[in-house]
Amino acid sequence: LFAPIVISFLDLGRTLSIEVRPMRLKIKKKMKREKKIKRETTKKSILFFTHYFPYPDRPGSSRPWVEANILKDLGYKVIVITSGVDYLTGESEMGWRLFKREKRNGIKVIKVATISRYRQSTFRRALHYFVYSMMAFFAALFQKKPDKIFLATASYFITFWFFLYKLIRARDVKFVLDERDMTLESFVALGILKRRVKFFFLRRWDGFVRKRADRVITISEGMKKYLIGQGVTQSKIEVIPNIDIELMTKDIEQDYREPRNSFYGKEGFVVMYTGSFGMANDVFTILKAAEYLDKICANIGFILIGTGEKLGYYKEYIKNKNIGNTMIMDGLPREKTRKFLYNADICLHALRKDKPWAASLSSKIFDYLLFKKPIVYSGEGEIKDLIEESGAGVCVEAENPNELAKGIMDLCSSRQELRAMGEKGERYVRDHYTKEGIYEAFRKIFLEK
Repeated sequence: LFAPIVISFLDLGRTLSIEVRPMRLKIKKKMKREKKIKRETTKKSILFFTHYFPYPDRPGSSRPWVEANILKDLGYKVIVITSGVDYLTGESEMGWRLFKREKRNGIKVIKVATISRYRQSTFRRALHYFVYSMMAFFAALFQKKPDKIFLATASYFITFWFFLYKLIRARDVKFVLDERDMTLESFVALGILKRRVKFFFLRRWDGFVRKRADRVITISEGMKKYLIGQGVTQSKIEVIPNIDIELMTKDIEQDYREPRNSFYGKEGFVVMYTGSFGMANDVFTILKAAEYLDKICANIGFILIGTGEKLGYYKEYIKNKNIGNTMIMDGLPREKTRKFLYNADICLHALRKDKPWAASLSSKIFDYLLFKKPIVYSGEGEIKDLIEESGAGVCVEAENPNELAKGIMDLCSSRQELRAMGEKGERYVRDHYTKEGIYEAFRKIFLEK
């Protein structure tokens, strides 16, 4: 009795199945095609860990900002995880918040809470870096898995927490390392660390991190040689100079011309230093040279613009020694600092004798040269080589204020040569460091399969 009914239902099901199957396959193919199109049109993301990330309207190094903008221009969706404490002043902008999200120039910036006024002591600095690194780890966990990771090695804590993040969320994601300093050797030179068990453990850890990085970026040929000496494969390293490529495209005369009276009466022969008043830059030698010249050359004035843990000490030194030819201005935004730089006659830089700074190629040097300012440099290494090769200034012995004062007087007494020196320096930068070359280096590193 029920057989014909069952057979009828089976026949109906078979018929519907035959008709529905092609439709289902068609829908699946369409969905796959749409997913593929979405994948191809969606921007790839890059997660950029950098302890400091000053905007152009803040004082500080331009390198992280420049790097993030290049990556954005290459088509990446850039997410920066940085400290919510100002790198130079040590003041927090976070209030009671743990995380703060901002959008700058198409770049997503996540600032994390950490210990403020971290320059007051070594312990406070270490705690600051530890908390930043831990908070950066948690901030990263809440982001989608990136296509690539860019890691700036500001401290050892960030590399520890980074590998924990990579283990949990991004095992198969390639990462690029940005080696800006000889951090470990700098700790030894500054007396923060002894060459004992901790030193050798950290050196092994450095080797572990660098070995697992897919590529390593560094700032100078000296740093490249150092990294090769530490066991990094030469083909893995790319030297990208510490230069603000946005400045290279600007019209200095039009964008930065500023009346000379902004120097508050120091209008005879203006000598300028811009940058950090920290432990590496030898500002004390500059002040000693200024103290000497204050007694014998009334027409030379010094303008120092910056901030750092030694700012108060340097201000107190000027006051106690009654140095009348020198003015220190607290850190100004980069654009405002450059307006002062426009009116300087010459510029200064001074580094300690220790080996870690011989490989330095500071961003301020490129700013000086692009502004056509002759340089008097107290120190050794790659900066000295660049200045001598370009003919853009005078180099003197490191930590020798008398030699520095003599170099300044030599340039002051031959002002007719300053313009030619400045033009040589600017031409050298534009011939050896092009915007196209820097973009091509980033393209090769980040867009390779």
